[in-house]
Amino acid sequence: MSTTIKSTSEDINKKQIRGLDLVVKALTKSYPFIKGWNFYKETYTSVIFLSLTININELTKYVKGTLEPYWKEKLKTEPYDAYLLGAIISDIPVENDVVKLRQTIEDKARNLYDSLPDELAIYNDMSSSLTPTERFSFRPTLTIFNYKQIN
Repeated sequence: MSTTIKSTSEDINKKQIRGLDLVVKALTKSYPFIKGWNFYKETYTSVIFLSLTININELTKYVKGTLEPYWKEKLKTEPYDAYLLGAIISDIPVENDVVKLRQTIEDKARNLYDSLPDELAIYNDMSSSLTPTERFSFRPTLTIFNYKQIN
């Protein structure tokens, strides 16, 4: 699985990257159009944003839809927001709703990430303004922010 690390966090280690690789690898079993991932350019303490790399042609076949001609070229150079999949692919049978699919993928990714052993998960340290000397660790939420077409 090809992974490009674009996180600004210096604290992410190889085991934690391996944990995210395992999450995405598990997603590919159900969703073969997913080809990889990288960190989305923005980072926050409480959320891990991932950008999934997909093959839009395989996704279009998966949902039994039609790729809008305008998007065929545009998707080669620009990532697109996860919420736009319904606009990119048309003639989708009702039972293959892309918005529900996007949510299902994100929910499954989050559940997979939450079930990782601690050593494979990313933890962040924080302190409170009420107790600045006390620090605590927590596992941030995993979110699929956007999709990028492989070229």
